[in-house]
Amino acid sequence: MKMIQPFDPAIIEKNALAGVKRFQRDTITWVYNLFKDEQHRVLVADEVGLGKTVVARGVLAKMASRFLAEMGSCRKKKGKNIFRVAYICANQNIVSQNLISLMKGFEEFANGDSSGTRLSMLPLVAELQERKLKDGQFIQIVPITPETSFRMGNPSGLVDERAIIFSMLKALDFSGRTLSKKLCTEEVKNERWRDLTK
Repeated sequence: MKMIQPFDPAIIEKNALAGVKRFQRDTITWVYNLFKDEQHRVLVADEVGLGKTVVARGVLAKMASRFLAEMGSCRKKKGKNIFRVAYICANQNIVSQNLISLMKGFEEFANGDSSGTRLSMLPLVAELQERKLKDGQFIQIVPITPETSFRMGNPSGLVDERAIIFSMLKALDFSGRTLSKKLCTEEVKNERWRDLTK
């Protein structure tokens, strides 16, 4: 199995924190320490323009560095050693604006897709995005927006969502598999269905 050359995990943190103001650095350290002490939720409620995205980037970088250090400095070329971040934004415009800033300083280690996804699609989008990771990338950022999660549309749902439901039923050895497949594959070509459920 091919291995990536080892490097110091602190590089990610150092690059991400370059140019950060003192009060932002204090907030980053405070939030990181809360997470390290197993606090699961933190709300940073600063006014517009004070650098909430900068704080998020700093915390993400510190957490990713810790993840990498705990995992070991050598990583598999491909595999499950992925540091995943669900990036929740108010709308698609904010995702597009902030994603580049969020990864600033560690772009070579991260992959983020600027198209927000529906909450129900998070597992599939994460899996598809993982396949696109380049050698050395281990940080995966998946944006979620209420706009994409709760938009009403086709009453039969999205094909991708139906594929997830079918795969879950299949994994549970659901007895009505034939019926569920018929319902889930409505208006879907066989080849596309096979790609979605493999």
